[in-house]
Amino acid sequence: VARAHGVAAMTLLALVLAVLWHSRVTAPGLHRRARILLAVVLAQGLIGYVQYFTDVPVLLVAAHILGATLLWITVVALHVGSLPARGSGAASASPDRPVPELVGT
Repeated sequence: VARAHGVAAMTLLALVLAVLWHSRVTAPGLHRRARILLAVVLAQGLIGYVQYFTDVPVLLVAAHILGATLLWITVVALHVGSLPARGSGAASASPDRPVPELVGT
């Protein structure tokens, strides 16, 4: 179970790094959120490794659960930041989030 969990964590880390690479020039706001997510992922991984090598102390389990909650919060913030701006046309778009072009118009 720990190995499968580790593979999932490394996959998440690779995906976050891919988002960082892709957003570095195209979406500064998204890039900032992805950097925050990377920090949370790395902190969560550190807690997980310490927890694994110290026979899962109760306090670290609580810290890992808190880290998982913070991880989900930052993932949701990243997703929400990637959505197109709501409102009427280009006037409501921020420079970090370009207005998507409609197909066929």
